[in-house]
Amino acid sequence: TSLANLAIISLENARLFKEAIEKKRMEDELLIAREIQKGLLPSVLPTIPKVEIAATNISSKQVGGDYYDVIPVSFGGEERFVIAIGDVSGKGTPAALLMASIQASIRALVPLNLSLSELTQRVNDLMCENTGGNKFVTFFWGIIDTTAMTFNYVNAGHNYPYLIHADGSHHRLDKGGMI
Repeated sequence: TSLANLAIISLENARLFKEAIEKKRMEDELLIAREIQKGLLPSVLPTIPKVEIAATNISSKQVGGDYYDVIPVSFGGEERFVIAIGDVSGKGTPAALLMASIQASIRALVPLNLSLSELTQRVNDLMCENTGGNKFVTFFWGIIDTTAMTFNYVNAGHNYPYLIHADGSHHRLDKGGMI
């Protein structure tokens, strides 16, 4: 009986040790994924004349599907900035991977100088091809034209953001809906 008890304890300790090693490996991989994800989000936002913007991402888990970006674009001497905000359904590594795919698509498509509606359609089509339609992303993005001081945007199911003016007045950008 004593020998059997020692054997059981030894087997249980070996199992627990193996689980601890596996847990540590997964934690290390999640930390690497978090660093990669942080690298995909801008660490410094570009300076936009007459416009103040700020952004941060604090994930509820080690990695997640939140996305934001500010992309400077010059077309024919006009300086414009694409502002993007997105949230992938779900959390964790699958959401982070889909967010990385969205970010890559946006960064590749923005320089094509297409309309926001055409860009949105292309990003949506790419996402549907990559996910099979079982995941979704809420998305808001717009273009600030610093010459005309205009902001045109598309909201594809995302929470309505607020535009806050220098005098403190604000309004909700509530046009848009489902993709």
